[in-house]
Amino acid sequence: MSHLNRHFLADGQSYKRLAAAAVRYLEAFCPGTSRMIGPASVEDLADWYLTQSTGYSLEVVDDELVPGDEEAYTDFATGSVVFRSSTWDEVVEGKVRARFTAAHEIGHVVVHRKQMEARARELLEYTRAARLRTVKIPRYSNPEWQANSFAGFLLVPPPALSVFCSDPANGTNRHELEEEMAHTFGISLEAAHWRMETYTRKAI
Repeated sequence: MSHLNRHFLADGQSYKRLAAAAVRYLEAFCPGTSRMIGPASVEDLADWYLTQSTGYSLEVVDDELVPGDEEAYTDFATGSVVFRSSTWDEVVEGKVRARFTAAHEIGHVVVHRKQMEARARELLEYTRAARLRTVKIPRYSNPEWQANSFAGFLLVPPPALSVFCSDPANGTNRHELEEEMAHTFGISLEAAHWRMETYTRKAI
């Protein structure tokens, strides 16, 4: 989730561009990371490296200080990513939902910060009103779709997935592959299914 105007259309992004952005982020963090078979160190990617590479701060606050049912959010006006303390605890514990949440927020910063920082004042002004309404915008320009896609590619990067799927030890049919992918990369079955879809249909 990000504190931005729901009427805002982000710059259009394709799966391939979002996947490339995720791989660049991983490789800048540590060369070879995008080819590693196993769960990414989301805690380090969201805490130490995000701060080092973008200047954004990571804040962990009492649950009641995070509005509504949000688990975390990115505030472009202040240059910070804010987590509920209970959600961050689950990131550290390796819980799959919290890992995806952290990767999603990294996506907002990596993909959207340059656009959003220029409009931070306007976005802050509209934040409260925006929560009360949504409008249909093209998927490729939807900031939440973009951050979700980035998260999927960050947690299961294309180079690693290509190696994983070529290993017959990981299963002989799609269902087995998805189950093993979820276990190996520390993601949900839903996320594994989505990554298999992008891999088979988009070759990403």
